[in-house]
Amino acid sequence: MTNNPTALCHVRPYASQSSIQTTNGNSLPIATIGYASSKFTDVFLAHQLYTNLIFVGQLVDNNCIVNFFDLSMVWHRRLGHPNTQILSHVLNSDLPGNKDRSSISLECDSCKLGKSKTLPFPLHASRASHCFDLIHSDVWGPSPVSSHEKFKYYVTFIDDHNKFTWVYFLRSKSEVFRTFTKFLAYVDNQFSTSIKSLRTDSGGEYLSTEFQAFLASKALTVALSNFDIPTCYSHAAKHDCWRQAMQKEIAALKANHTWDIEPYPPTIVPLGCKWVYSVKEYSVNYEETFAPVAKMTIVRTILTLAASSDWPLHHMDVKNVFLHGDLKECIYMKPPSGLFPSPTSHVCKLRCSLYGLKQAPRAWFDKFRTTLLQFSFRQSKYDTSLFLRKSDMGIVVLLVYVDDIVIIGSDSTLLGQLKTHLSESFHMKDLGSLTYFLGLKVHHSPSGISLNQHKYASDLVATAGLQRATSVDTPMELNVKLHKEEGDLVVDPSLYRKLTPHHLHLVVVPRIIHYVQGTSTCDLFFPASNSTCLATYSDADWVGCVDTRRSITSWCVFLGDALISWKSLLTELDFSNTNPTPLHADNTSAIQITTNPIYHERTKHIEVDCHSIREAFEARVINLPHISTDIQIVDIFTKALPRHRHCLLSSKLMLVDQPASI
Repeated sequence: MTNNPTALCHVRPYASQSSIQTTNGNSLPIATIGYASSKFTDVFLAHQLYTNLIFVGQLVDNNCIVNFFDLSMVWHRRLGHPNTQILSHVLNSDLPGNKDRSSISLECDSCKLGKSKTLPFPLHASRASHCFDLIHSDVWGPSPVSSHEKFKYYVTFIDDHNKFTWVYFLRSKSEVFRTFTKFLAYVDNQFSTSIKSLRTDSGGEYLSTEFQAFLASKALTVALSNFDIPTCYSHAAKHDCWRQAMQKEIAALKANHTWDIEPYPPTIVPLGCKWVYSVKEYSVNYEETFAPVAKMTIVRTILTLAASSDWPLHHMDVKNVFLHGDLKECIYMKPPSGLFPSPTSHVCKLRCSLYGLKQAPRAWFDKFRTTLLQFSFRQSKYDTSLFLRKSDMGIVVLLVYVDDIVIIGSDSTLLGQLKTHLSESFHMKDLGSLTYFLGLKVHHSPSGISLNQHKYASDLVATAGLQRATSVDTPMELNVKLHKEEGDLVVDPSLYRKLTPHHLHLVVVPRIIHYVQGTSTCDLFFPASNSTCLATYSDADWVGCVDTRRSITSWCVFLGDALISWKSLLTELDFSNTNPTPLHADNTSAIQITTNPIYHERTKHIEVDCHSIREAFEARVINLPHISTDIQIVDIFTKALPRHRHCLLSSKLMLVDQPASI
């Protein structure tokens, strides 16, 4: 069988109705039949085949001899990738019918990957935007043979933007600092610019006191290369920075009285432990562990109240967060590498939780919750991560996300007492005013607070490889209806899964990325002197899904002019809404059904939901003003819109490019 018509001669139509059945259940039609050679006379032509196929059994039945080249690799794969010793035994037996018993040579990529401790270095599409924004440096050596000038090392400086490389030869590693100062002067003299950031592997030659002081004096940013993160204790122990980090971690464990050293109980199998190394950026590590976390609606509401009431936003971080939880179980653990100078038979009996224990997140949160309750705070019944305390002078609100804590309030005295109480109870770090939280950048200005994800948007565009693509003004194309099964299946869906966590149609993903590229500078704005009245907008694109014929329903909630999501939070924060919340809808039939006690056969399927809405309407929790479709804000969430209307509704959602100018 073949998919190449030029490989056949004496081609004739295929008269039979038979087809080629593949292993995945597909049926491939046979177009023609012809000769491939004098020995291959009946060769099928199927255009949908990916490769040529040959039936070995049929050849053997026709008295043909079939020889497999590289038989060792064939049997290596068939037998489940055995090592050369086992494979040699099999091939030297009569089982495979092999007569050529020459030496075995295996080049198996799967085996190489399986035995590798780490994967190859990842390919990074991101680059520095300008020359000398980022310089990579590393030292090679010592060479087993010295040069004529007694050089045994060399240091490289590589520009991240254009990959231009400078190489300097050294007689010893101690010359790295002097060489770098010369390179810095060379860049200044020849290019009239300066280096902004230096990335190294944190080798000892870069960590000397002299080198570090010089970098600080030049305001140079120093970054650790992600490619040299240790994978084991023996690797980390060779570098000063990692040794210091491990000593600091052990000191924190001892100060927290995390364990007691006891003799090894003969009836107990202690847990193992290992060092895990990583580089922490922007103090964001909340994705690595589970603990009760705040909802994003609560985060946006907190920011709205802080902006409207001119409350300061305080940010605190808990050091070694999971070491604070108290354990109820009796757990023994082998000592971590580096705890004792020599091997010992003693083990660690854990008193507090430790990273990697399943109980650690829950134990930490229970202790943190108890500490706040003892300080007369109460826990919100709508969000377990929200804690509140009212006083004669006002209110203080605390929001916790694993180890990140945000505090706002109108009682500055109580707020200061709370920060002191937390610092006395845990190892805390006061980060000052809130600037980063959960990967979001928070910007303060006299006109309000803005929230953006510029870095996330840029990384998303870079992952898709669309940095140089042209942006679009709307995320959806007009008059396009996509079916679930429409389009071809992708061979490798991994990139699609990286780009979207939702089940979006593959056709729309590139356009959404183009839209994100064009709107990456937009901020969600929370204005100052904002009201605390709720307003809700709801709409549905009736039977908008072409596959299920279900309607696409959407809603949005505003607190004053700030966009949030609906939660029963405002009464608890003592911002009670005395007037009914307006629920703006452009469907007069839906409004009439809610406001009039009329049911008939056509509304039977929605009676349960309608009762709930009607009860809220009669209790004056909501009212139902009609709004024209032309000014229905929530249309932006339900359907594709023209450019001018999309931009108009975006501005009503308080998405702005320059919030400080408002």
